Amino acid sequence: MNGRQARDDEFADALTNLWRAGRKLASTGSDEQRQAARHLRAACTALAEAGLSFQDHDGTSFDPGMALEVIAYEPRPDASGETVLETVRPCVYRDGRRIQIGQVIVARPEKKKRLLGGRS
Repeated sequence: MNGRQARDDEFADALTNLWRAGRKLASTGSDEQRQAARHLRAACTALAEAGLSFQDHDGTSFDPGMALEVIAYEPRPDASGETVLETVRPCVYRDGRRIQIGQVIVARPEKKKRLLGGRS
């Protein structure tokens, strides 16, 4: 592994951990946690200005041609099409180049059960 690849992996790990911390802080509401979330957003902004960013895919319509690793499909009665239900690991970019592929769980419509005789 060359030096640039090692740095890319390290950057991807660091941004993934910042993303995870941000998701945890967003789900809570104390004053201290809101302040920590503001500092975290400021750090992410500074990293973005340096060319490092991440992308969360929650709620995005899913297409099999997307550069994402689907780790599970989950049948959902309320799904009208395939949609990213949860981002497990975000895509990470360095200077516009993807250095980490995202991992997602995709919701898909439940299949109707077929009765004997071919009727639904």
